This record gives sequence, structure tokens and C-alpha cells, in this order.
Amino acid sequence: PTGPESLSRHASRYRATLPLATPSVLLAALEEAGAEAAFLNLSFLQLGGEPPPPSLLLRLSQGPVRLLNGYGPCEATCLSSLHLLSPGAPPLLGRPLPRVRAYVLDAAGLPTPIGVPGELFLGGEGLARGYRALPHLTAERFVPDAFSSSPGARLYRTGDRVRWTPDGSLSYLGRTDFQVKVRGVRVEPEEVEAALSLLPGVRQAAVLPLSSPLSSDVRLVAFVSLRL
Repeated sequence: PTGPESLSRHASRYRATLPLATPSVLLAALEEAGAEAAFLNLSFLQLGGEPPPPSLLLRLSQGPVRLLNGYGPCEATCLSSLHLLSPGAPPLLGRPLPRVRAYVLDAAGLPTPIGVPGELFLGGEGLARGYRALPHLTAERFVPDAFSSSPGARLYRTGDRVRWTPDGSLSYLGRTDFQVKVRGVRVEPEEVEAALSLLPGVRQAAVLPLSSPLSSDVRLVAFVSLRL
């Protein structure tokens, strides 16, 4: 079982030392009887997949558990940076892990100064080869590394808008496109709109992500115009 109702039981049964969960799934798991005590007694708990809401950080700050915010797309082996979270402090993406190359670049492909937003590009030994049977998408997202002297070195353009902090950490600002995360899963609203537009009687469709400022749970809401 992988649902939130079994997350705490599995963590206890297998004596997990560093469970990993998306904030929205963890919030649901905390509603299970006895789950909060089980998580609070851990030494470490890693969050990832979506920004953690302040309410979750405050709730888990009551015990000795140390919260880690892990960041990294699948194209870069899912973990590129880590940050130790604390209540009241911004949930940064953290510093790049060893052997991870991270660049914050502007529209011209030049590195941005500290504090100036740009798109995050990742490189290093954990970078994927590309997308299977999708050469055009691979060429679009995996680009030559202009900052490396190694032949064939590439960078993955994440589409994430970030900036460097003075201490060398990455701060997440949003997306450069319309992609959203729903319970840690990437969703392209345009694809949902296209699918809805194919339904009989639908003339036009628009899909918007809605969320509460106190929760990381994002929901997609569709608006449709019908053919009369």
C-alpha cells in the first residue's frame, strides 16, 4: 500500500530513518490516528515534489524531527539540492549536492547575479540521457553546457524560476511556463484543456490551478464553454 493512510505504519514497521513524502500526502497521513507522534519521533523527514506550506512546518516543529526540503526533477535523478527547514524561515531549495552543477541563467543564457531571478539549469553526473523516442523534446530540454570544457556536456533546463541567495542557496520563485504540481506530479494544464476540447459539446476549455495559502494541495478547476 502506498496511500497516505499507510505511510506512518510503513515508516514504523520498517524502522525508516529518512522517509520521503510530498507535503500534501504527508498532511493527509498526519490525520491518521497516531501518525503525528510517529513522524515527530523521527530524526529526519524529507519533503519534496512541491513547496511545503507553513502550516505543515509549524505542525512538525513540535518534536525532534529535522525537516529536509529536497529538490530535483526526474531528469536529474530526482535530487539535486537539499535544505534544512525551520519554522518561520523561507523553504529554500538549498545548495546543490556534490557533483551537481547548477546555473541560474537569464534569457540570453548568461548567469544572473545573486538575488536576480532566472531559469535554473542543471548538469552533472546524474543527468538523464533524454526522453525515450522523443528526440525533439530531448533537444529542447537538454542543451549544450556552455560552461563546461568536457566534450558533449549538457544541461537540463528545468523551467523553474529561481534566484541565488547570498549564502549560495537556491530560492524557488515559480515556473517559467504554465506547468503545475498536483500532489507532487507534473501537470500541463494545456494538455487537460486539449483533452476537454475533444469532448462532444465542448467548444472551448480553460483549466486553472487553485490552492489555499495555508496548504500545498493544488486542485485543477476546469471552465468550459458549450456548443449551443
